[in-house]
Amino acid sequence: MADTHADALAAIAAMADRGELDAATAACESLLDRAAPDAAGTALADAYGMLGVLHDAAGRTAQAHAAYRKALYLDPSHQESLYHLAALLDTEGDHDGATRLRQRAQRHTRKHHG
Repeated sequence: MADTHADALAAIAAMADRGELDAATAACESLLDRAAPDAAGTALADAYGMLGVLHDAAGRTAQAHAAYRKALYLDPSHQESLYHLAALLDTEGDHDGATRLRQRAQRHTRKHHG
């Protein structure tokens, strides 16, 4: 499933890059609906992170929050979701929350990369 899942996410990202946000969102939601119950948390976190980005780009902030938080539930150190959610919180004026998420991401990066 990993290659198929990664390929599907790449195709979804390409749709989003072409500005096809609704189609990309539907494809991402479909991918998550089809995911095996025992699928790797990291793979699912990547998909939820992508869904968060898609919702965020379309201005659906509540759905973006939910998707980023689901990604972080599945993989608490999911870098992309930590940084995107931090940016979203910043735009909403929750600078303390954004700072905490960025610090969490940086702690993880130092712990695993240096």
